Amino acid sequence: MAFNGSGTYSLPAGQPVVTGTTISSTTHNTLMADIQTALNLCLNRDGQSAATSDIPMGTNKLTGLKAGTNLTDAGTLAQIQNGLIELSTVAGTDTITATSTPTPAAYAAGQMFGFIAAGDNTGAATINISSLGAKSITKLGTTALAAGDIKSGMVHVVRYDGSRFQLINLGNVALTTNTLSQFAATTSAQLAGVLSDETGSGSAVFANSPTLVTPALGTAASGAMDNCTGATQTSGDNSTKLATTAYADAAGTRKHFSAYLSSAQTISVGTDTKLQLATEEYDVDATFDSVTNYRWTPGVTGHGLVTINLKWNSFDGGSFSKLFIYKNGSTHKHVDYVSGVTSAQGFSATFSLNVTNASDYFEFYVYQSTTLNRGLVAGNGETQVSGFMMA
Repeated sequence: MAFNGSGTYSLPAGQPVVTGTTISSTTHNTLMADIQTALNLCLNRDGQSAATSDIPMGTNKLTGLKAGTNLTDAGTLAQIQNGLIELSTVAGTDTITATSTPTPAAYAAGQMFGFIAAGDNTGAATINISSLGAKSITKLGTTALAAGDIKSGMVHVVRYDGSRFQLINLGNVALTTNTLSQFAATTSAQLAGVLSDETGSGSAVFANSPTLVTPALGTAASGAMDNCTGATQTSGDNSTKLATTAYADAAGTRKHFSAYLSSAQTISVGTDTKLQLATEEYDVDATFDSVTNYRWTPGVTGHGLVTINLKWNSFDGGSFSKLFIYKNGSTHKHVDYVSGVTSAQGFSATFSLNVTNASDYFEFYVYQSTTLNRGLVAGNGETQVSGFMMA
C-alpha cells in the first residue's frame, strides 16, 4: 500500500532493512514497486499528469494562479471581482455582433457582458455574441429600446435573463425625449410630496385657462385685466372693485385722444367737409391718424364718447351749421346749430359711440349754410376734437 487513504505513505513490510544483513531481491523489488505506485499517484509540477479525482484543499488556498482564459480554467479572485466578460470586435447599431473570449458554449441566465457601442441605436436592437444567436436587447424588463438608448463610444452592460439581454445602463440619461413617459402615473399629491419649496395645496393646474380656487394673489407688477369679472360697485360703496365686464387695455389705460386744427380751415357753403385735425394734444396707444385720414380707430369694441368744439372766425345770424360723425365712411350721428347773431362764435357737442368692431373708425365733418365760405379758428382749445373709450 503506497498511501493509506489519508495521504500518509508507509514503507512496505521488510523495511527498513537491518545493517549487516543481506537484502533479498524480493524485499528490494517490493519496495521499489511500492515507491513507483506512490509516485504515480502524485501530481507532476510541470503538468505531465492530471488529477483523477476531486482534491480537497483542507481550507487552504491555491496561490499564485494565472488568470483563466478557457471556460474550464480556474478563475482568480481578481477575475471574479472584475465581474463580467468584456466583448470585442463590436459592430452594428441596431443589429449588434460581438465576440466573447472565452466563448461560452451557450447563453445562460445570469451571464453579464460589457461592450463599447459602435454607434447610436435608432430603435429596437439585438445582439449576437460569438455567433450563439441574435437575442433582443430590452430595458426595464421587456420594453424595447428607443433611439439613443445605446450611445456610440459608451460602455454598456447587458445581462441575460434566460430569454433576452437586459440593458443595465441607458444612454438616454438626460431624458431629452419622452422624459416622463417611462415612469408610472404621478398624482399632484405625490408630486408635492417630493418638492421642497411648494406653496398651497390641491391639484396641479395647467393649460391656458386654469381655474384657481380661493387663491391669495399678491400685488401684480404688470399685466392686463381684459375679460375679468367681479363685484359691481354699488351706490355709496367707496371700496375699489372691478366692475363687471370693465375694460382696460394692455397698457392699463383707456383709449383716448385729443386733436385740433394746426392752421385755419375754410368750410365751403353747403358741403360736408372733414376737419383736418393735424395736431395732437395727446393720443394714447396711437389710435388717432393726424397725418393722412384724420380719423380715430379705437381698436377695441365697446362704448365711447367724443366731444367736438367749433370756433368760427365769423358766422351769419339765422344760418346754421351741422356737426357730423362718420362711422366707417358713412354718417353715424349729427347735431344742428342755428346762429342767433352775426359774429365770431363757437359751439360744441358730445356724442356717444357704439364701437362694434375693432376695425371701426370715426371721422368728423362740418356743414354750414351761410352765403359765404367760412373759416374755422386753429389752435388748442379752439377747433378741437377729443374722445375716449368707456366700458
